[in-house]
Amino acid sequence: MLNLIKYIEGLIGKEIIVKTRFGVIKGILREVGHNGALLLEDYEKISGNIESEFDGKTVLIRGDNIVAIMIGMEESQEGD
Repeated sequence: MLNLIKYIEGLIGKEIIVKTRFGVIKGILREVGHNGALLLEDYEKISGNIESEFDGKTVLIRGDNIVAIMIGMEESQEGD
């Protein structure tokens, strides 16, 4: 689990999609807690009933509610 948290910490500042027990949310990863909690900023609800625990621009997702994380792939430029 510790290696997974370290890997996810490397994604700070990138856009991710998180599937939780309550729905799916997309946002910019800002912080990773030692227990696997994620703090997302500028989030968008894709589906489900997800409520923000902060100011409406950020959402805290508890680690035990996370089902899956999707990491966006950057598109390569033509000719590379």
